[in-house]
This record gives sequence, C-alpha cells and structure tokens, in this order.
Amino acid sequence: MKLSIIVPAFNEEKTIFDILIKLSKIKNALIDIEIIVVNDGSTDGTKKILDENKDLYNVLINNDSNRG
Repeated sequence: MKLSIIVPAFNEEKTIFDILIKLSKIKNALIDIEIIVVNDGSTDGTKKILDENKDLYNVLINNDSNRG
C-alpha cells in the first residue's frame, strides 16, 4: 500500500522545513509514504529551502506563478 501526501506551499519559508521533518518521521515499514510538495510560485525563500533538502520529499512540483 502506498500513501501519497501532498504538501501545498506558498511563501512557507518559516514552516516548510519543520513540516517536512515531521512528515519524514511518520514513515515506517508498514506503509510506503510518498511526499509530494507543490511550490505554488513562492516569492520568499521556500524554493531555496526545498532545493537544499531534497531528501525530505519524493517529488517537487514547482509552479512559476501562484495558481491558487
């Protein structure tokens, strides 16, 4: 069984790292967890944090502008 968790992010520079750390702690051998982050055109440092911590998620979808 695979569980996909989608994390929407727009200007979450102050919280995105902590959120991804918490999600990575719930991974276990019983459930295959996939973390998908959608950076929705952030204009702060969110993208930089995501780029520096690629080991905390499986897929990054980067929107150039905010799509709401």
